[in-house]
Amino acid sequence: MGHESLRRTIRTRLATGSLFPVDGKVAAGKGAGKLCSICGMPISQGDIEHEVVGPTRIVAHWDCYSIWRQESDALARTSQQSVKTPTPLHIDREDGDGINPPTAEYAVSFGGSKARVGTVLLGRPQGLDALGTLLRGLGIPHGEIVTVCHVLTKQPHYVIPDVTLTPFLLRRFRL
Repeated sequence: MGHESLRRTIRTRLATGSLFPVDGKVAAGKGAGKLCSICGMPISQGDIEHEVVGPTRIVAHWDCYSIWRQESDALARTSQQSVKTPTPLHIDREDGDGINPPTAEYAVSFGGSKARVGTVLLGRPQGLDALGTLLRGLGIPHGEIVTVCHVLTKQPHYVIPDVTLTPFLLRRFRL
């Protein structure tokens, strides 16, 4: 895979969340034949293997790691400079027989439409207390959380229309 093709692949994976930005601990050593998580090719003993610690552990060739690092840095600069666009936060109560809203499972997602088309799942808290904790972690004001919990005892779907998810929050949820 050429450098430009690799760069495009890394950008795409960072944008879709299938690859986390490099910003944590990295250990380098002699290749041990493991497959590079970036390009999929083996890292031979003559190559330098980088082990990156994040939400998961990833090993990469020197060239793959170097481009991944560059693209992660560029993404961080762009995220810090860009205007953050508010997006809808969808909260759905998973209904079933004998539903009990205080203990029901909820799906919290952002973006997209009510039908969950184009949404990104943030979590599946069990019960209203866990839902409140997740919403507080997203920076939702207390009054809005009270409203969410009240409405979800009566209906299975609620939308907070204008939530701003910062790069920090997205990293916190490993997105």
